[in-house]
Amino acid sequence: MEAPTSFLPPLKRLGDYNGPQIHNILTRLVTIYLPKVRGTTLIDEDTEPFQSDDFERSFAIRWLTGFIARGEEWTELYTDEEDPGALLGACAGTSASGAISRELKFATSSAPFTGGSTHLDGPNPDSSTITILLQDESISAGDHTAVGLQTWGSACILAERIARDPLAFGLPDTSPDSSSRSKGARVLELGAGTGLLSLLAGKLVECAGAMTGNVDSKYTIVATDYHPAVLANLRANVQGNFPDSSAESDSLIDVQTLDCQASKTPVDPPFDQPFDVIFGADVVYELSHITLVRGVVERLLRKPSYKLGARPAYFHLIMPLRPTHADEANSVDMAFPRAEDIVSKGVGEDEVLAIVKTETYARSAGVGRADEVQYVHYCIGWV
Repeated sequence: MEAPTSFLPPLKRLGDYNGPQIHNILTRLVTIYLPKVRGTTLIDEDTEPFQSDDFERSFAIRWLTGFIARGEEWTELYTDEEDPGALLGACAGTSASGAISRELKFATSSAPFTGGSTHLDGPNPDSSTITILLQDESISAGDHTAVGLQTWGSACILAERIARDPLAFGLPDTSPDSSSRSKGARVLELGAGTGLLSLLAGKLVECAGAMTGNVDSKYTIVATDYHPAVLANLRANVQGNFPDSSAESDSLIDVQTLDCQASKTPVDPPFDQPFDVIFGADVVYELSHITLVRGVVERLLRKPSYKLGARPAYFHLIMPLRPTHADEANSVDMAFPRAEDIVSKGVGEDEVLAIVKTETYARSAGVGRADEVQYVHYCIGWV
């Protein structure tokens, strides 16, 4: 992969290039600055230095600005995916890049492992691939609370692992020859944003139901957020992925408002019963967040005593380890003890929320932001 300074031609010589050549130039910029999926392992490692190189980025911004200023003579040469305006926004920062539609393909447990499980658009997807359509909206410069309008690397990383081993997350296995299937679950996503994890859960349930004949009656999937614009985009993503739902009440995924900062957690349906699985992707980006999230999980995660003999309920929290946000990462360990450190409790003593297991994933090229070195997945449950 070449740097933009190597392949972007002088603007005064654009007349020497034909349509296919200009199309190819824009496609190369798309590969570097506007990949269809944020947070996958498919972007070649050679592109990463250019993504974080300020000089190359500035050069691309100046070139695109000049290209757009040359009027409408080139407007028929690019598709929406190669819109120079969107590219310019991406170079300036993803929050300025406008609405972006993404098609994500996740390889399931029945697909052969090839080293990366999220794919860009491709022909002839087979039954071992789950396709999810996502729309990211631009974030207003004056409203930093609407970060859920965009899909972040943490959600993509966790989604890849859920698709590969859904039973480990309380979701149904879509393998045709699977001898073990989940018997149903109540699933909650906190700070769902664009809804990737909820949408994937819904697709897994839908696929498993198509094979067994029992579609979704045993599953409840609730996607939550609090910002009105985020909720509107979340509902649009649900409708886009499950268009057969004639009304919101018929949808496999229930979109609800849930503000972790509220003094009380809702008690009306669907929050009147505890959940078997709770997901949270990149929901701790300020020090105060973990305490708020813990309070909600304590209220909504099913306790062993609620349903004797049932499989354990877990809160799956994933977050990036950013050098500039080390305190936020450490706050998780401060809020939740390790399960092995819990002293044996006597009969009748209350259960304690604790970290049962952690997994750390190295950041691959093209995954998330350049300052996200690793991702850590906490599996938290009652002990």
